[in-house]
Amino acid sequence: MSETRKTVNGIDYILGEDEIWYPDLPLPEFELNNWGVARRDYLKNNDEMLFEEMMMTGEILQHLETVQTQAQERYETLIEQKRKALGVTEELKEKDWLKWVQLANSIQEEARQEVLEEMIYI
Repeated sequence: MSETRKTVNGIDYILGEDEIWYPDLPLPEFELNNWGVARRDYLKNNDEMLFEEMMMTGEILQHLETVQTQAQERYETLIEQKRKALGVTEELKEKDWLKWVQLANSIQEEARQEVLEEMIYI
């Protein structure tokens, strides 16, 4: 019977099905939002070397958490700026709710695209 766990230099390892020893490192728990998922998927599909390096060094979770926090803040700022610039107010909502909805949806989509281009797809 072979062992499936071992400790080397204070790091616990688990033997995988492929007969490779993997570090058993506890991962901090946080939930990825849409920005974190988009960044992870972008790296995984477009910069596999960087993604693998960040996975191996344990930097990926901190990176994703930072990106998603900054992206959410940027998104909210852009929406607020665009609403002010276009006059999308509660008054407009009361007067012409259909126009308000159209403008609000357009603003959200524009802000989403800007954040993706500025912070996610880089």
